[in-house]
Amino acid sequence: MIVYLEENLSISIDISKIKACRNLQEMVNYLATLNKSEVETIDSYIFESPIKLKLKKFNNPFQSVVIGLIKFLSQWWWKVKIINGQNLKYDNVIIASNHESYLDLAWLSFAVSKSARKDIYIMGKKEMSYLKYILPLFPVIWIEQNNTMDVLKFSADALRQYKTLLIFPEGTRTSDGKMKPFKLGAAYLAKHLNTKIIPVTINGAFEIWPRNKKFFKITGGLTGSVTVGDPIDPMKYKTIEALNAAIEKAIKSKIK
Repeated sequence: MIVYLEENLSISIDISKIKACRNLQEMVNYLATLNKSEVETIDSYIFESPIKLKLKKFNNPFQSVVIGLIKFLSQWWWKVKIINGQNLKYDNVIIASNHESYLDLAWLSFAVSKSARKDIYIMGKKEMSYLKYILPLFPVIWIEQNNTMDVLKFSADALRQYKTLLIFPEGTRTSDGKMKPFKLGAAYLAKHLNTKIIPVTINGAFEIWPRNKKFFKITGGLTGSVTVGDPIDPMKYKTIEALNAAIEKAIKSKIK
């Protein structure tokens, strides 16, 4: 919203002041006082201001055991295959995937190489941080729920420290098996930081463990796959919207 307002009203918004607004009227009153380029822009705050995120390594000795067990059971029960796994790159990129089920992260955990896992970060809600002790799949950047500004800032900070991000552009798991429209976050980050996108398509996870079910299915001949597409160069697209559409198209094209 702040990016939209800055671009369309030709103003620069002080992030701290917009956060302090208690209601819509206060926000409108504040916006009315602004002149162009008066304060730090949202882009400069996210991509140029000092790095706020301090990446902490969490070494769980059971990580390899847990992921190895997940891989064994996934391939035994559902014959999960990794297709075009050679396309997975880990050198400061964004891995973008559709989001079908709780199984998505589990399958992605053994799709990537063991040596790369420590440098692939995901976002997580702070109140769920206890999961790092139970399911140590990837390093997690813990954030307050619905704090979009922190999500973008911390994501950019991680990429500026030459890490890789795993992002689900839909923002949430599908409720009906169909891929939801993509949010602009991944494209926004990639375009500003010139970060390549690795599109990944997950098939079968929704049928095995849909969002409205407490338990996954292990019978019925269900199968799954993780398909890795060709890297997408953000500089080939003039706008964030065009890049986002290309990411969405690449992932959707591999859905069965």
